[in-house]
Amino acid sequence: MILCHNNLTNQGEVHDVIVHELEHGADDCKNLNWGDCVARACSELKSYLKADWCNVPGKKKAGESYNDCTRRWAYLSVRGKTNCTPNAVGWAAVLTAWANPRCRPGVTNP
Repeated sequence: MILCHNNLTNQGEVHDVIVHELEHGADDCKNLNWGDCVARACSELKSYLKADWCNVPGKKKAGESYNDCTRRWAYLSVRGKTNCTPNAVGWAAVLTAWANPRCRPGVTNP
C-alpha cells in the first residue's frame, strides 16, 4: 500500500485511507472478482463505511445523508473502472450492492 502525503491532509485522513485499503485487501484475500461491478461496489461500500469516510470534514455534501454520501463515494470509485461504465452501470452496481446487508456493515437504517 502506498500513501501519497500530498493527497492526505491530516493524520485522521491517513488512518481512514489505511482502513479503507485494508478492507479491500481483505476482500482480495477472499478472491473477490474485481471484474464484477457489484462485487467491486460491495467492497467500496464496506471500505467507505468501515473507514467512516463520510464523517471526514469535507467529504459529505451539504444536506447529504451519511448513507447517500457513502453510496456516492462508492459510485465514484466504481464508475471509472472499464467494466463498470457507462455511469448507469456503476450506479446500478452500487444500488444492488447496497441492498445486500453484508455490503453495508453497521447500517441499521438503509
